Amino acid sequence: MTKFFRWTIAKKFGGTVFILLVIILSLLVHSVIALTKIEAELKEISTIDVPLTKHANEIEIAQVEQRILMDELIRKKLLTHEDTKKEETEIIRWSEEIDKQFEIAINISQIAVNTVSSNEFHHILMTLTTLKEKHDSIYLLLKQLIDGDNTEKHLDMIIQQDEAFDRLAIALIHAIEELTQRKAKVTVKHEELFAMISYSLGGVGAIIGIVLAVLIIMSIKASISKITRNINLVSSAIASNKDIPIDQVEQVQSSDEFGELSHDLTHLISQVSSDIDKRERVSKQLNELATKDHLTKCYNRFKWDESRELEVTRALNTKVPLALIFFDIDHFKKVNDNFGHDVGDTTLIDVARIAQQSIRQFDTLYRTGGEEFSVLLPNTELPNAEQLAERIRKSIASYQFETVGKVTVSLGVTIFKGVADNGSTFAKRADSALYQAKDAGRNQVSVIT
Repeated sequence: MTKFFRWTIAKKFGGTVFILLVIILSLLVHSVIALTKIEAELKEISTIDVPLTKHANEIEIAQVEQRILMDELIRKKLLTHEDTKKEETEIIRWSEEIDKQFEIAINISQIAVNTVSSNEFHHILMTLTTLKEKHDSIYLLLKQLIDGDNTEKHLDMIIQQDEAFDRLAIALIHAIEELTQRKAKVTVKHEELFAMISYSLGGVGAIIGIVLAVLIIMSIKASISKITRNINLVSSAIASNKDIPIDQVEQVQSSDEFGELSHDLTHLISQVSSDIDKRERVSKQLNELATKDHLTKCYNRFKWDESRELEVTRALNTKVPLALIFFDIDHFKKVNDNFGHDVGDTTLIDVARIAQQSIRQFDTLYRTGGEEFSVLLPNTELPNAEQLAERIRKSIASYQFETVGKVTVSLGVTIFKGVADNGSTFAKRADSALYQAKDAGRNQVSVIT
């Protein structure tokens, strides 16, 4: 059954049609066999049982007619002594008719014995033969009566033979009728069985066809649902600007057209996902180029202007404190002049690294100029900002720089004043605090509120 669902749609429908054709062919074969059997039974009844019953009845009727003539013959011979020529002629005619019917009935019985091979027909044939013998005996006695033997003993023999003939004839007719009725009942049962099997096969075929059709429809629906979910998954990821979850893409496990479509769609999703990843990497690289300082890897002046305004707006909306540190390297021009710009670049990198290590995870370091840096401190009061600035100063002052030796920085600290303040004035106060520290002798922290 699992293999069935992996077939192509055309093959699935072809298989279903083949199964239904096999069922129909089985139904036809069964019908032919059953109808042939029923036809044979009906033919046997019509060609053997019915004619046999007819001729047996005609024998009995002829025998009754002969008995009536025999009674009239005896009456005239013994009582009235009238002329009996008419009765004698009729008795002979009826005897010949009875012989004719016997011959036909015996031939039919013989055919039945040879073709049907039934013990019942053999018994009927024997009974007919016995009846024929009794009729011949009665006819012989009647001939003797006509010739003048009208003794009481002779008459008793005729009557006894005639009564025995009647009993045997009636028994024969009953036997034939019972046999015919039994065969008719068997034929009716065969017809009922044929109808039942035909209906059953037809019903089974219909059920199998419906079940297979439902299974095919369910298989197609499941495949379409998987493909639809995959498309929605990709659409949702693209709409929300997220990575496409390749591990959630469902593959249709089928060799049909939907399986091929699912395979092509999965391949396309992989390509799109790969393209998106590449695009995101390129976008990230471009964003870093646009927002990161290529030397120190800190955020650059562009990012500083953007972030400052965002943090100022957030501080206004949330009423949380926001602090700012400005600092630059003391006498940095002498470093470049005395040791060269390469050493100056190395010094900038080391200062940025030490400052980054000194601040908290949610603080952000920016390079805003040549040797100038700034640090945005969200949710930070002024005393904490001053302590953080002092930590930066001490960390840099205690570090032994390669080639240069000791380097110091001057730092200015301020706090955002809320609605009375803005991003520009906020930055200017920090810059003023920085220059205040320089004017006071450098390598120190200055605060302006």
